[in-house]
Amino acid sequence: MTNLKSVKNSDKGALVTYTGDNGKEYNVIAHAKVTVDGVQHVFPANGTHEEQRAYFQLVADQAYANNVKMAERQANLTDEERAAQREAGLRGAAISKAKFDAMTDEQKAAYKEQQRQAGLKGAEISKAKFDAMTDEEKAEYAKKQREAGLRGAAIMKEKVAKMSPEQKAEYDNKQREAGLKGARISAEKRANMTPEELQQEREEQSRRGKEYWEGLSDEEREAHRNKSIAGNIQSALVVDEGFSL
Repeated sequence: MTNLKSVKNSDKGALVTYTGDNGKEYNVIAHAKVTVDGVQHVFPANGTHEEQRAYFQLVADQAYANNVKMAERQANLTDEERAAQREAGLRGAAISKAKFDAMTDEQKAAYKEQQRQAGLKGAEISKAKFDAMTDEEKAEYAKKQREAGLRGAAIMKEKVAKMSPEQKAEYDNKQREAGLKGARISAEKRANMTPEELQQEREEQSRRGKEYWEGLSDEEREAHRNKSIAGNIQSALVVDEGFSL
């Protein structure tokens, strides 16, 4: 169905380039697991070159099959269905936008300033409290934050494992919507920041990342590195630099 052209690392992971039977070239990011016809396939990290190549072929075939199905569905839509699809996509954005648009110019400016100040105030309070800590208190704080995050992740993982397929689908959909909403809010927040505020936020994020990393034990750091290299169900693959088709 598809012809592999190349597999190489990108800033997002293993980038698979292939051509479909229509002659067009496509790209897809390969993940550590792929499900085809209800069967889950795992990337053979320790497998032979041919086994790894076969996995990337499977990824390409599945991606192309999904593209074909999507194109067929779109082609078979009636004019009414196309209109409904467009309206559904616009409706969500329109609801929040309508509230904002209904404001006067003064209210819009006040709202933006209120959002900006609230974000800055929260960051300043957290930073002030952290800066006032001793080195030992900072290390202990970072450890507690890390442990709390791990506990929360473990609890949620257990809850998800007990969900029915329908509940999991609903949960995944809510998580995806929450992620999109968060990204939109963050983008709007940054758009209203001054260059100085943006720089301050970048420095704060860098500081937190550095403190988190420094608070990890050698074993935890190694686990992070291995997870990044090997990949898992949530992360993209990283192939050996010498890998070629």
